Amino acid sequence: MPDKPNEDECVDMGFGDAKTNKKPPRITKEQSLQAARESGFAPQTETNTTPQHRQKRRRQSGRNQNITIRTFSETIDEFYHLADQNDWGLGRTFEHLMEHYKNTKG
Repeated sequence: MPDKPNEDECVDMGFGDAKTNKKPPRITKEQSLQAARESGFAPQTETNTTPQHRQKRRRQSGRNQNITIRTFSETIDEFYHLADQNDWGLGRTFEHLMEHYKNTKG
C-alpha cells in the first residue's frame, strides 16, 4: 500500500480543503434548481411533459419473442391507443400492423 502523501504534496483541486479534508457545504434543492436555471438548464421538475400512466398489460398469448424499438413518445402513444381501441395486446397490434403493411405494399 503506498504511503500517505505529505501535506505539502497535496494539491487543491477545488473539491474542498485538501489539507483538512473538509467537505464543501451542502446546498438545498432550491439552490440547485436556481443554479440550473441560471446556467440555462431546464430542470426536469419544470418541464411541461408529464408521463402518462398506461394500464398494465399482461396476456397469455403463447408468443415467446421480444422486440425492442427506440422511437418517439408520440409514436408509442399512438401504438398504445390503437391497441386500446381494438382491445388487442401489443403483440397482436404489431402483427395487425405488419399484415396491413404487407397488404398495402403489394
